[in-house]
Amino acid sequence: MRLRLTLVMLAFVAVLVHMAVLSLFGTSEPEPTLLPTQTTSTSAMTMTVKLPFEHYLYRSGKLYGNRRAIIPLLLTSTTYHGTSLFATTVQGWILHLLIPQRTIDVVVFYDPSLVRASEICTVLKLRPSTLHTKPFDVSLLHDVHVDSSELAVLKSGFFLTPFHEKVAIRLHPVRLRFPPYIEQNRSLLQDPSWMRCGCPPICPQKRATVDYVQGTRWYTYDIFLEPLVLEYSFWIKMDVDIWMFRPIEFNIVDTMVSQGALFAHTGYIYNGEGCSRELHLDIDRYLRKNNITALSSNEKWWQQDDNVYYSNFVVSSVGFHTHPGPLQLAKYLNEVPTGFFKYRWTDQSLFHKVFGVSLGPHENMFLVDWSNLRCQKKVFRPNAVFYHSKQLKRRAMLRKCTII
Repeated sequence: MRLRLTLVMLAFVAVLVHMAVLSLFGTSEPEPTLLPTQTTSTSAMTMTVKLPFEHYLYRSGKLYGNRRAIIPLLLTSTTYHGTSLFATTVQGWILHLLIPQRTIDVVVFYDPSLVRASEICTVLKLRPSTLHTKPFDVSLLHDVHVDSSELAVLKSGFFLTPFHEKVAIRLHPVRLRFPPYIEQNRSLLQDPSWMRCGCPPICPQKRATVDYVQGTRWYTYDIFLEPLVLEYSFWIKMDVDIWMFRPIEFNIVDTMVSQGALFAHTGYIYNGEGCSRELHLDIDRYLRKNNITALSSNEKWWQQDDNVYYSNFVVSSVGFHTHPGPLQLAKYLNEVPTGFFKYRWTDQSLFHKVFGVSLGPHENMFLVDWSNLRCQKKVFRPNAVFYHSKQLKRRAMLRKCTII
């Protein structure tokens, strides 16, 4: 009996000594994080491989932002079909994205000179959130005047939808400015040679409106001047015609941070000549003028314009886009005469171009591919969670992407 007690005491002392050593020196081999992509298999477990450009995620040794992601939606008109469509798709966003993820916020940005908060509330069936009692934080406004009547409607800036009693979305005013060359000569918007056509160009049937061009342009530069956006670690470019029908099985923010990823895409799409004309030439001019060599200068994925990331669902690092290099390039491209308003450049056209200047030479050095999340008509993907459509898909379509 004494021998047994002695052995127990010795074991207990050994455990205490081991814990003391760990508290002083830490473990030399921390537990790996298990992630769904970009992994290296071992016999025992799947270990994460960090991507080499993860330093863009940090400032002064700390993760940039609040370790959350923002979905910024820019509404320029309540008559735009996408606005009323969002009144329906937002239900899936709340139930299958915002609630399960817990680290994503939806913010509707709008220009009060084009559309009022009361109009947005009517179309989206929003009501002020009683869970948020503080008045609207005007310190988060950037270069926009908001009158007292608009502030009275905004209240806290947080609103509830008919689909959930606690999950709120925000309304936030912005000012949509034209680039200097348009401000100085508005008649260019009526120039018959500035057709602003589709990808590939189909004129005049698919001539984009000025509001549409302003919207896609905003996502490439002006968005990164907004103080509210700068609070976040990541932003998610997500179109209003994205239908979420199932939760993602991993946390988006945690996965991006753990892998050191600056960008995640959910597929590629053909861009064509219509939305990239002279884009690469103008980037070359900028690089030569500033004596910069693009890290991916010799890579086909960066040089070409046809195969681009499908920007209706992508995740990107706010820290990267607000870094001086990428931000100055985006500013320059926004001010190139003919770029957005004549040749209809878009955010979709610019993503890989801006990345390839500061990152590379290979895409898998900074991004993760989440194409398996996208439900497509001709591809069976049992783990898909969303599809892109102007209308709700039939049950037969969903069978291609889920087990019903």
